[in-house]
Amino acid sequence: MARNVSSILAHLDDTRARLLASVADLSPDGLARRPAQNAWSAAEVLDHLAILEASLVLLFRDLIEGRRKPRLRLFDRVRRLPPSLIVHRLLKARAPKRVEPGVMQPMPVLVTRLAESRAALRALIEDTRERDLSRLGWVHFIFGALSLDDWFYLIGYHEERHRRQIVEIRSSLRV
Repeated sequence: MARNVSSILAHLDDTRARLLASVADLSPDGLARRPAQNAWSAAEVLDHLAILEASLVLLFRDLIEGRRKPRLRLFDRVRRLPPSLIVHRLLKARAPKRVEPGVMQPMPVLVTRLAESRAALRALIEDTRERDLSRLGWVHFIFGALSLDDWFYLIGYHEERHRRQIVEIRSSLRV
């Protein structure tokens, strides 16, 4: 099965550009303010995205290089939802602890971390351009068993979900 690497990269580039545009004019205070006590600020959303993307790149490299093997149960193989569903903010899920935001970071640091994680993801996708990754995958706790190419699309859709969250944050804070 031929991979459409160009489509994957265009999807990732498009969602990242929209994400960064959604925060480009935020002041440091607007970036750091939370809309509610237990809600994330725009900065925390960006931090979460950088942490998640960097950790997924490491996981995917381990899968590709055979250092990790997916453990798929029958239910995981049967349960497979389209990655694009993650965009809809009506579906709520709590982020796993390992990808929760850390210490508040200023915008230049967040942008650098996002650029570094995206460069690593793009390199991984380019390095595997000629490989069939359809048999390599990992289980998402909601979406079930996804191929690595599905995961690459999911990363972009996940960013779009959080871009929409940032729009909601800005609206509630009027920033």
